[in-house]
Amino acid sequence: MVVGKSNIISQSRHLSSTSICSRFNRRATMDKTVLLNEAKQFFGPTNVKGEHCKNKFFYPPQNNRPNYIVNDGRPLVGDQFPTKRPGRNSNNRERNPTVHPFPNNIYTKTAYLIPENIKDKIVEDATTNGLHPQEIAHKYSINLLRVEAILKLRDIESKFVPDEKIAEDLNRYATIMKRMFPLFKGGYSADNLTEIPTPHKTLQDRFLTIEESEPFGPVDAARILKLEPAEDTLKKLTEFDVEHAKAQQEELDRKKVDVIYGKRREGEKSLFKFTMKEVGNFGYRYGASRRDRKKDRAIGFDASGKMVYLHPEQ
Repeated sequence: MVVGKSNIISQSRHLSSTSICSRFNRRATMDKTVLLNEAKQFFGPTNVKGEHCKNKFFYPPQNNRPNYIVNDGRPLVGDQFPTKRPGRNSNNRERNPTVHPFPNNIYTKTAYLIPENIKDKIVEDATTNGLHPQEIAHKYSINLLRVEAILKLRDIESKFVPDEKIAEDLNRYATIMKRMFPLFKGGYSADNLTEIPTPHKTLQDRFLTIEESEPFGPVDAARILKLEPAEDTLKKLTEFDVEHAKAQQEELDRKKVDVIYGKRREGEKSLFKFTMKEVGNFGYRYGASRRDRKKDRAIGFDASGKMVYLHPEQ
């Protein structure tokens, strides 16, 4: 009985190995007839115009959801299988077919299309609100180059007058193309991250070109640098605010510490010093206790966030 069982196992292993490890001739794979038949099976039959209208990837998607090819083993033409057992060449789980066009490359993604309502807001912020493109890019989390391109293209569209013969075709082409790509819904990603926003005062140039005969003085320079006149600055420095000075003095008095020095007698080398401390606060510790030398000593943080070693009784 044992011998018969081993024979069955050996036969099953032999059959499974031959079914998986099958060899193909290189010339057979490069045969034009074989490749042509595989291409016909992939594209499917054609109609009178020569179009593969029965292929499910023939028509462009019109719901802002790309329809990329998925290597799931299902046929492209005809009825779909009710159930399909996943094989070795099944689709990558990390791949999103609506974003990644290539099955084995998850790092290549389709660029998102910015909706018209966001474009209108970007143009309004640049023209009406007077925002800089860098500020707009940081506001909507869109790359600075795309923001500048939107503003430039909107300016060109306002001046562009298409030919009447191709105007209808252009509108139809633009409408179909807008429905093919995914829409940008906001948020940060590797494609739409922008740089750190620049301070508003540094967005303007500090260079001024003037004629040789044109007068230019300190007041004009202060106006360009958006600085207040020296008269106002000196006035603020000479004025004495009683309330502010009183608050500063109270803060200094609060920080003062009462210190009492003992009387040093003749022949003594040390002098006793007594510092007033609040009840509950620990003073300066000379040396280290055994607890501080242990590896599992208690660690805490003071009010300023500095790490300190906790006292055993603390």
